[in-house]
Amino acid sequence: MTEKKCLNENEIADFDYIADLYESTGVKLPSNATTTIFVNDKNTNKELFRFIISNVPDKSSSIEIHRCGVYVIRDIFSDAKKGIYKTPQFWIYTYDGKGEILINENDFYPYSPIPRIDSLENYLALTRYHFGRPDHAVVIKNLPQLEDVLVIMPDDIWQKSPKLDKERDIGVVGWSSDGRYLWGGSYGQGQDSAVYFRININDKNKETLEVFPMPDDAIHHGPPRLNTGYIWYIYGPPWVGFYEMSEKIYDEWQKQGKKVHFYLYNLFTKKQILLEVFNDPTWFIKPNWLSDTELQYELPNGEKKIYTIQK
Repeated sequence: MTEKKCLNENEIADFDYIADLYESTGVKLPSNATTTIFVNDKNTNKELFRFIISNVPDKSSSIEIHRCGVYVIRDIFSDAKKGIYKTPQFWIYTYDGKGEILINENDFYPYSPIPRIDSLENYLALTRYHFGRPDHAVVIKNLPQLEDVLVIMPDDIWQKSPKLDKERDIGVVGWSSDGRYLWGGSYGQGQDSAVYFRININDKNKETLEVFPMPDDAIHHGPPRLNTGYIWYIYGPPWVGFYEMSEKIYDEWQKQGKKVHFYLYNLFTKKQILLEVFNDPTWFIKPNWLSDTELQYELPNGEKKIYTIQK
């Protein structure tokens, strides 16, 4: 194959994720699992070429495909036969199939294994350590130099919205499609206490940091659409993680005659749109964004609906 660094305008890339093939069989994913990158013609969907990346862990969030690179977390084993533990490394592959390590296992250690790259491939955003550590933060680095260009601490979120409690974890959510805004989330003791934030990377200062608290009745939600600020949320019985306790809560909810409410909410304008009200507290309405303006969901009777946001 001739050298090819970036995709052309008429090309699109995707991947055949190996974990999906094993999930239905119940067979344990091998430690050296591979994933195949396919490049197709946009118009004909005909495959143009492919290449393989080995040692990919069993999380689809480990791979990001962009115009000039495939960014992937690889688990490297120094001696798997002797039971030596895997160590994650962060790599970039160009479309000639050539890979280069961006962050080695020692430097990658402080960060969560879900880096996010902007659409222009200028920046990399990572979550550093966890809440309780003094250096817990969202860190934005430039590419390929990997220098810190902006660091957001939990206290930065609190200063923008002092009514929030300070006991908050923060993490990366993703980038807007134009590569301008990085979104993150901040979480307290429960899911209902989540807030979201975004920052304009073009200015590279915290003055552009915006914080968006969720409504008080948002028990389950999101994540937000990163271009429009819309988010779905549900007012219903909380998820507690234990079957017996959940059943008790559902029973009490029904005895009190409470109904589940399903909303759309815009984090920018605070506009709230009630989509559905239903009785069954055990039903998850299966929200699925088809695009930035189309949200599909399913009612307890099996009916599927699509709500289109009017521009």
